[in-house]
Amino acid sequence: MHAIASINFSRRAAINYRKYHGKEAGKMAQKVLPEMEIPEFSDGTDYARTGQTIVLYAGGEHFERFADDSGDLFFHHDKRPYLYLLGKQFWK
Repeated sequence: MHAIASINFSRRAAINYRKYHGKEAGKMAQKVLPEMEIPEFSDGTDYARTGQTIVLYAGGEHFERFADDSGDLFFHHDKRPYLYLLGKQFWK
């Protein structure tokens, strides 16, 4: 019973993902960008369409400045380290 329930949960999640992150978000985007074509969506939730990838290289100075001793689990997702790396690489 547990495996069947998880399959149904996963299927419902995929349907909701496609509905809200696909069709509904696509309609909102087309209001702003009428020329945009909404792509076909897969039945899964294990992907995301992304833009251009920007690799931010962290070095010794970065690790000294943003030491991992804060105890905050989401410390590495704070905007300050990203802005620091962007500035170091692109706005020298």
